[in-house]
Amino acid sequence: NANSTLEYPASFDDAEVREVRLKGEAHFEVTKNPHQPFIVESEVMSVKVLGTVFNFRIDKQQQRATVSLLEGKVKVVGNHDEGTIELKPGQKACVDARLGNLTVSENDVYQDAMWHERKTAFSNANVSDIAKLLEKIYHIQVVVDPAIDQANTYSGVIKEKETIDSVLDLLQNTLPIHYKVKGNRVYLIK
Repeated sequence: NANSTLEYPASFDDAEVREVRLKGEAHFEVTKNPHQPFIVESEVMSVKVLGTVFNFRIDKQQQRATVSLLEGKVKVVGNHDEGTIELKPGQKACVDARLGNLTVSENDVYQDAMWHERKTAFSNANVSDIAKLLEKIYHIQVVVDPAIDQANTYSGVIKEKETIDSVLDLLQNTLPIHYKVKGNRVYLIK
């Protein structure tokens, strides 16, 4: 994902394991090879894989790492004795180094991995929340008309487009808003 770093050797040919180091977030689709396991290392946790599809996100500031398993099986190990667990598809493991714990939950793990398809999900979001998402995706400023009712919430997925206009057209047809674009600013109007 954006602002992420993946370190890896020039070749895995002679190695016993395929080991990489991640800072940020990445989506992995790993080819199964029981003779050469795939390991993703971070400051907070490591993930050992034989063949699977998963999303791995590290929040260095919060000292948290999260693995969302889409397919296959992974083994999650906290680097500071937070615990070890094998995940099944549909499970998410989170290691919090500050609290010293490992938690597992059953969530919609596919939402965690949508970013690699250039999609962003939102749930029970008001217009201001959606505006913040648009600002993050398109690096623009969105001004929300105070007359827009913030009590109403919406859920959906924004598929990133070449230009923000096509997304705004879709939102305008779905939400009780109109929009105007002036330079690097978008105005959402009731």
